[in-house]
Amino acid sequence: MILKNVFYDFTKSLLMRTKSPLTGEKLDERRRELRMTIPQLARRSGVSTATVARVLRSESTVAIGHVQAVAEALGMTVELRPQVSARSLVRRAARAKAVRAVALVQATSALEGQGLSKAQLDAMIDRTCDELHAAGGKTLWAE
Repeated sequence: MILKNVFYDFTKSLLMRTKSPLTGEKLDERRRELRMTIPQLARRSGVSTATVARVLRSESTVAIGHVQAVAEALGMTVELRPQVSARSLVRRAARAKAVRAVALVQATSALEGQGLSKAQLDAMIDRTCDELHAAGGKTLWAE
């Protein structure tokens, strides 16, 4: 689930998903600064009035092309930049996957009366994380 949320933008490349309403707020602030109505913005951007309203509310299923069209009509740009480094994202993903894998092993071991100590679990998580990181994309990003 964590990986799905982190990579939603990449797997659904035509959709924009924002964690905060900042994008829509900035666009709406600019619209108001220009004293432009939503129907006027819709005409200028070539996007329907309903879609412009969704863009301004930062709804999660707005096509990035619509956001770009609205931004350009307002004399703004859409900038896509990393929130975290690729290395950091890979390490987080590897750790999350390692924790899930080790939790499954721990659950099975506990059922058999062979549960691991916290130190053993931490060591196993670290080892699994390193192995996933070393294995590369196919193993790391597979569900």
